[in-house]
Amino acid sequence: MKTPFVFFCALFLCLALFAADSNVVKIGVILPLSGSNSQVGEPQLRAVKLFDKELQTNHYKHTYKVIVEDDQFIPRMTMEAANKLLYFDKVDAMVLHGIAPGNAVAPKTKVAGIPMLCINASYPKIADGKTNFLHWPPVEEEATRLVDLMKKLGCKRIAILSDIHPGIQSVLAEIEKQMKERGDFEIVADYKTNPGELDFRTVMGMIREKKPDTLLPFAISPEIDRMMQQRKQAGLDCRVVTFECFNFMAEKINAEGCYYVSPSIGTTDFQARLKAATGQESEYCVAHEYDAMNLVRMAYEQQDKIDHAKACAWIAGLKDYPSAVGNITTDEHGVIHSPVKIFQIQKGKAVEVKLDDVK
Repeated sequence: MKTPFVFFCALFLCLALFAADSNVVKIGVILPLSGSNSQVGEPQLRAVKLFDKELQTNHYKHTYKVIVEDDQFIPRMTMEAANKLLYFDKVDAMVLHGIAPGNAVAPKTKVAGIPMLCINASYPKIADGKTNFLHWPPVEEEATRLVDLMKKLGCKRIAILSDIHPGIQSVLAEIEKQMKERGDFEIVADYKTNPGELDFRTVMGMIREKKPDTLLPFAISPEIDRMMQQRKQAGLDCRVVTFECFNFMAEKINAEGCYYVSPSIGTTDFQARLKAATGQESEYCVAHEYDAMNLVRMAYEQQDKIDHAKACAWIAGLKDYPSAVGNITTDEHGVIHSPVKIFQIQKGKAVEVKLDDVK
């Protein structure tokens, strides 16, 4: 006679657990937390820590859980992490870091119908405006800011040294286009190197012979570190400017005094909240990492029941929205526009400066 009672108790417990879990929004985050680009990935954990702290201290309609996976920027590991998050953890959103991870995972999140936000990726094809979004300034806006900077510095004779990387080359193509259209620039040298190449002494010597007044190095770690070390060894003593690349340097002191353009590191309010929560400063990608998770939270907070399609639609409809990185707008392609800033390496650290103060 006890069997029906035990059965109904078990059934009630299962239904209760299902109901509880159905109110949990799981956010999968993939970052390079080890390997050669860990200096970019590790600071993003500050964003996760701030986000988690705010979840604990504020009352929200749903429960949010962040699941972090390390991919080392290695494609195989990215796919392993994505498959775990999608098919085992059954996440309701994903936040990715970098062009290759975003490009690889976008087809999967499109099929799953969940929002995916990719940061640190100047490659608009990742976005589709429906489920996949690129939370990073468009190439054209970064290029415009860099050319503004070059004109203010009085750059004329330009030497370019770039890594053959799809994101780098797409930005570089736009920069060269704008240099041609907007200023009296002469490209006196344009050398391209293969990913993994670390000896630039010969090419630096060749560039030196062209007598440029400005070097534009375009690469990520470890190549950018070697470029900046070896330019001094080759006696290439000229101005150096770039976009984003100095963020990847393990030893920024090798770029001391140099200017570059890069996305916002966060509003004054965000930076203060981050410092209070973690004791650390904001830097490259941290504000965008936090913002991506927070946009997911805001998207699901608009609804009583968890609905992936409605969450995607909310992100797609953002217009002049005040966020952690500044005011943002999602265009019809799914690219979330955000501010581009100017930075200078001062005492080995990136410091934001205004264009009028550049000299």
